[in-house]
Amino acid sequence: MSLNPQHLDKKAVFFIIGPSGSGKTTMAKFLAEKLDYDYIEGDDLHPKANVEKMGAGHPLNDEDRWGWLYNCGGACALQLDSPNVKGIVMTCSALKKAYRDVLRESLKHRPGSVHFFYLMASKEVLVERTKARKNHYMKSDMVDSQLRDMQTPKDDEKDAYTLNIENSPEVSQKCAYDLVEKIMKDKDEDIKHKN
Repeated sequence: MSLNPQHLDKKAVFFIIGPSGSGKTTMAKFLAEKLDYDYIEGDDLHPKANVEKMGAGHPLNDEDRWGWLYNCGGACALQLDSPNVKGIVMTCSALKKAYRDVLRESLKHRPGSVHFFYLMASKEVLVERTKARKNHYMKSDMVDSQLRDMQTPKDDEKDAYTLNIENSPEVSQKCAYDLVEKIMKDKDEDIKHKN
């Protein structure tokens, strides 16, 4: 699997989204390495109060999330301003369409494109994976609240794609990489037709 460099949008941003336990970090690190893009862990941008709240077993509400989402969008925008950055892969649960809209809005004046990969799995898989994590503030009993909040991207979100990640990590990663390749090739075709 290798993308021809001409297909890579130098400033593309791929948000890897989904509930806890969906494998966002693993997928994002894989894609960032394969694409030679910068990687940003969205969880690292949570305000301390959010981390403490989740660590105490309390789900975040919209008010808790807005500041964090602006932090995520701002971190991407700032990093995109660097001439050495080819693109970014960032983890961010972005459970609701309104949250994804905040991220889109944060980047609308930056060059390049924005894409969301929603990593979908059953509740059982998410709980099992969350329980297996060590030293993470997000506990398995919080999966229910995230699934309640999750708004699966619909057809009106043309920049959002759903990936079933219940296969092995290798199969899921190959599917994601193949999708990146298709997106970038289709983008090249659109540019050619407009010129």
